Amino acid sequence: MNKFIQAWKNPEIRKKRIEGMKKTWNEPISRKKHIESLLKANQNSAEKKKMAYKNYWKNLSEEEKQDKRNKLKEAHKHCKCHSIEGIKKNKETHLKNLLEYPELHPNSIAAKRNRTGISYIEILMGKILKSFDVEFITQYPVVYKKGSGCVKFLDFYLPKHKLGIECDGERWHTNKSNDEERDKIILSVLGEEHRIEHITGKEIFELAKFFGFRK
Repeated sequence: MNKFIQAWKNPEIRKKRIEGMKKTWNEPISRKKHIESLLKANQNSAEKKKMAYKNYWKNLSEEEKQDKRNKLKEAHKHCKCHSIEGIKKNKETHLKNLLEYPELHPNSIAAKRNRTGISYIEILMGKILKSFDVEFITQYPVVYKKGSGCVKFLDFYLPKHKLGIECDGERWHTNKSNDEERDKIILSVLGEEHRIEHITGKEIFELAKFFGFRK
C-alpha cells in the first residue's frame, strides 16, 4: 500500500494511471470485467470480515459476550441516532432527500442503470412518450405514510391523464402479488380515478423498434 501511495504522488505515474482507468471505463468489455472484479473483491472482503467476526465471537466466554452486549446497549442509549428524536429526524431527512432527489432512490439506481440514474427500458419509454408530446414526470414520489419516510415511486406519472406507468424488467418484477399490493397503496394516495399500467421490457423494446428508437 505504501508503494502504491508513493507511486501515486508522482505526477507522471498518476497521469498515466488515470488515462488507463479512463480507457478501461470507456470500453464496454473492459468496464464489465472491471466491475465484476470489484464486486468479487468486495464479496471476498465481506466474507473474510464475517468469518473473522464469527471466530472472534466464538472464542469469547459467555461472561465476555454478555459484557459486550451490555456495552453496546449502553452505547446505543447515548447515541442520538437511536433516540426517538433521532429516529424521527432521520426519517424526516430521508423523506426530504427522496422527494428532492428521486434519482438517488434505490429504485433509480438498481439493475442495469447508467449514469443518468434511469434504466434502459425507462429511457426508451421516455422517448416513446415524448414522441406523443405527452406531459409526464419520471420517478414520481408518492408519500403514503406522512412523516414516516415511506415513499413509493412511479416510473412515469401522466398528471393530465391520471395515469401511472411502470416499466417492468424481467428481474425486478417477477412477483405479481407484490406489484398489485404496491399499486393499491399508490392508488389509495392518488385517488380511485387514477390507474397504473404495467408495460414489460419486451413490449417496450417492440414499441421502440416500431418508433425507430431501437434497431
